[in-house]
Amino acid sequence: EQQGGILARPRVAEEVVRSILAETPNDQIDAAIKQILADFPGVVRIRYNLGEDHSGTPAAFFRVLISDALAEIVGTEDFAEISRHLRGRLENIPLLCAAGRFPYVSWRSVSEQARLKCKEWQ
Repeated sequence: EQQGGILARPRVAEEVVRSILAETPNDQIDAAIKQILADFPGVVRIRYNLGEDHSGTPAAFFRVLISDALAEIVGTEDFAEISRHLRGRLENIPLLCAAGRFPYVSWRSVSEQARLKCKEWQ
C-alpha cells in the first residue's frame, strides 16, 4: 500500500506537470527568450524543442546561434561567463522550471550555420 500511495504521487504529479506544459502555449517561453535576446547582443537567435533526454528525463533542448564576433572569444573566460549567465537565464524560465525540464544548450556561430545549413537551427 505504501507503494501505491507514497510512490505513485510523484509520478502522478510529474504527469500532471507534463500535460500542463504540453497544453500551455509556448508564448511564455518565447517571451522569456525574447527578453534574453535583448539582454545578450551577441546572441542572434535561440531555438528550442521540448522533450525527454536519453534517460527519459523531461528536457528542453536549446540551440543558440551566436554572432561571429562572439564566436571569436569561445574558449576564453569571457565567453565562459557569458555562457554561464545565459544558461542560468534559460534554466530559470518559469514554465520550464515548473515542469522540471533540464536544459541542454548547443552553440553555433552564424558562419558555421551558413556552412551547415541545418534546418532546425533556422
